[in-house]
Parts: sequence; C-alpha cells; structure tokens
Amino acid sequence: MYSRQYRKISSGIIDQETNKKFIEQYGKSISIMSKPDSISFHFAIMEVETWWLSMYTLFEKINPILTVDYIYEKIGINLKEEDIEECVFHPFIKLKQLMESIDKTYDKKYGEVEAITSYITVNDIESGISDNRCASLYAFYSELRSFII
Repeated sequence: MYSRQYRKISSGIIDQETNKKFIEQYGKSISIMSKPDSISFHFAIMEVETWWLSMYTLFEKINPILTVDYIYEKIGINLKEEDIEECVFHPFIKLKQLMESIDKTYDKKYGEVEAITSYITVNDIESGISDNRCASLYAFYSELRSFII
C-alpha cells in the first residue's frame, strides 16, 4: 500500500480512511474482471515488512542478537507490543536500519525477501497476529488456513 500516491494523500501518517479507499479501489477493479470470485487480494499495510516486523519471533532466527529488546533499542519499536501496521509509516526503512545494525543489507531485493521469508513458520505468523495486532496479516493468514482446514 505504501506508494507515491499514498504519501501524497496521507501526509506521512497511516490513515485508516485512506487505507480503506485504496482497498475499495482495488476491489472495484477486481469486481469487473471475468472471474472476480476466484481472486482474493490482500494488502500488507504499509508494506510486507509490516508483516515481518509484526512477527517478533522471526528475527532471532535470522540472527540471535535480534531480540525484541535489541530491536527496540535499535529502531525504537517494541515488536511484541506495538501494532506495526498502525504505527510505522514506512516499515522498509525500519527493517533496513535493523539489518544494518547487524552488518547486513536490506534493499528489498528478491534474494533478501526470499531469505527473510524462508525463516517464517506458522508460529511466527501467529505471534504476528497475537493480541489483535496486524489485522491485514490476520486476514491473509485466515484465508490461507481456510484452504487447509
């Protein structure tokens, strides 16, 4: 959802009404397609990094130093308590800062995205949606589970 257009409209803050408008706009586009019922679209608010940062158990697998306390010290966010999709306007920047703190780069390149994603387990996703945090991840995960259960 994070984009040039969103930045113009929102003045650098996460706005639920703007989020709703973006989602509705894409919903309208999907509704006029030939098989709209076969399409499910999910937004990571603001970016996929939002979902990863919500999964506070994920980062210690990438590097054991990346504890919740260490992350708070380095980027000023308590991943276990804060709802990232409500408080971090550009999560890519926060993740980039975090990775730089352990001498790794993060520029959203395919290999970097794939590497981080490869660590994710069901437990990480469930940590990300605990305490009613990260509603967009919850919606995505719920839909995935509906195919399995």
